Amino acid sequence: MKYLFKSALFVIILFASISCSEDEVPDPVDEATVIGQDLSLCMCCGGWFIDIDGERLRFDEVPAGNIDLSKETLPLKVRVKWQQDPDQCFGNEILIQKMEKL
Repeated sequence: MKYLFKSALFVIILFASISCSEDEVPDPVDEATVIGQDLSLCMCCGGWFIDIDGERLRFDEVPAGNIDLSKETLPLKVRVKWQQDPDQCFGNEILIQKMEKL
């Protein structure tokens, strides 16, 4: 009976460690600069340009309760939590989850 219990416990721990080993990559939090609005007129245009680590990216909106970019002086230094937009058009679109001024 002890052998069966130890074997079952070993199998449970093994499966638990395998399922926990798939590390989810957290959404990055970076210092960035909001550069300005994307005033281009095209199907995938609009939103705002942001510079993160020397790369110019674009986002459509900031979540409610964060910064109102229409009332800010640009360029604006910020800290952002973001992720790649799964519905990218040009490949440089991101989704802003949180934004705060520096």
